[in-house]
Amino acid sequence: MATYGDLTPAQQAAYNAYPTSQKGAYLDSIKSAADLMKEATAKGAAAGAGANAALGGVSTGVQKPGGYPPGGGGGTGTATTNTPATIAPPSLTGLQGATSAPVAQVGPLDTSAAQGAAFGRAKDTVGQVAGGALTGLRSALAGRGMLGSGAESRGTSAVVNRGQGELGDVARQQAIESSGLAERQGTVNFQGGIAQRGQDISAQQAREAQAAETARAGYSGAIAQRGQDIQAQQDAAQRNQQLALQTAAQRAQALQGLLGALSGGGSY
Repeated sequence: MATYGDLTPAQQAAYNAYPTSQKGAYLDSIKSAADLMKEATAKGAAAGAGANAALGGVSTGVQKPGGYPPGGGGGTGTATTNTPATIAPPSLTGLQGATSAPVAQVGPLDTSAAQGAAFGRAKDTVGQVAGGALTGLRSALAGRGMLGSGAESRGTSAVVNRGQGELGDVARQQAIESSGLAERQGTVNFQGGIAQRGQDISAQQAREAQAAETARAGYSGAIAQRGQDIQAQQDAAQRNQQLALQTAAQRAQALQGLLGALSGGGSY
């Protein structure tokens, strides 16, 4: 409690104006100079510590994007962000995709029925010609009384051999035609396979080019995003630094005010 000697002239005048019964309560409400000195010293020390902490955070806390200074003194909330991850280069592996299904080969043409019919007609024709030849041979030999002779045997053999030779010519011609047909089928299948391979290669190149373009676009987008993240972190760090400086200035101003109040002998 303050004494009458601790009062300022204005407070002494107010003390004298109070009734005697209230003078003690008035002195109880006024703190002594020693009390004021203790409170001002304590508040000044706390404010100085807070200001020093804030200034220390400004000088050492702000190092690089992604690292923000701690709150000084009383402390203020600071936003933190994660450091952008390293972007890997675009991977073009696995672009060798499956090729399109191969075109079915051209199957061999079944000409057995046609060849059988042609051979049958040729056989009938040869048989008719040979039968007519044998009939004519026997008639001629009968008119001369030579049936059963060696001339009939030789003539019959000649007619038979001639018929067999004609049937052999038909079979040989059919074999030549079958061989030519097989060659043409092989050529068509080979050309179709070459054309299909060219289409497969073109389609594969198109897929690889598209996949590579997609990978490059994704990589470029990731690089741009990383730049935006770094810029945002730098902006946040700058704002945090400015906030720390403002806080330090406010605390220093408050400290100066307290010191001024202490030196001016202010009271409550």
